[in-house]
Amino acid sequence: NASDRFGTVDPGGLAQVRALAGAMIHQSDNTATEVLLDLVGREAVEQVQARMGMVRPEQNIPFLSLAEWARLKFGRPPSADEYAALPDVAARRRFIDERVANRSAGPRETTTPARPIHIDTVEWFASPEDICRAHVALQEMARRPGLEPLRSILRTTFTWLKPTADYIGFKGGSEPGVYDLTFYIERGGKRYAVVMLLSNPERHFRASPAIVRDAYRLLTASKAR
Repeated sequence: NASDRFGTVDPGGLAQVRALAGAMIHQSDNTATEVLLDLVGREAVEQVQARMGMVRPEQNIPFLSLAEWARLKFGRPPSADEYAALPDVAARRRFIDERVANRSAGPRETTTPARPIHIDTVEWFASPEDICRAHVALQEMARRPGLEPLRSILRTTFTWLKPTADYIGFKGGSEPGVYDLTFYIERGGKRYAVVMLLSNPERHFRASPAIVRDAYRLLTASKAR
């Protein structure tokens, strides 16, 4: 698993892994994500989904790298239509290996369209409940020797939430037609999750983080909780 692979890295390498993970979480650094995925391995990521309690992990198999995802959707020519029509996982793996993974990016493969592309088929999928379980699983992993830095890596930098909670973990992301913000919250000995997942296959949109702030305030306002 990921911790086993990280354990083979020298101390300086572990510091680099921690820096990459922090960049992936807080800056949505796609290059950092690619490096970590390559280090851990596609199959390990596919397997850990079920261990984290994801109900339908098969939706993300094969687990696309960011480069593969981008070439499928935004490459010249794009091949998302062809990929989405493939009948099974084996066919998709072959398509990635033969048609996508080793393809060189051309000079025109730099512009992300403003319209949504295959957000219901060529994507990474999770339900709000899956996200909640993943947050809890990561916090449990942080209890294991050597994985304690997970707590600080996942800790949010959003100052507008800090005064009202003991600890807040965060991950979000977006693309044309997709927007999500998720929070894991520890407050007064209890744990909460706020998950916002929005999509529109017809057009791009912008969502305000104030939606999450208001949801969190409603969640924690009741003294009965």
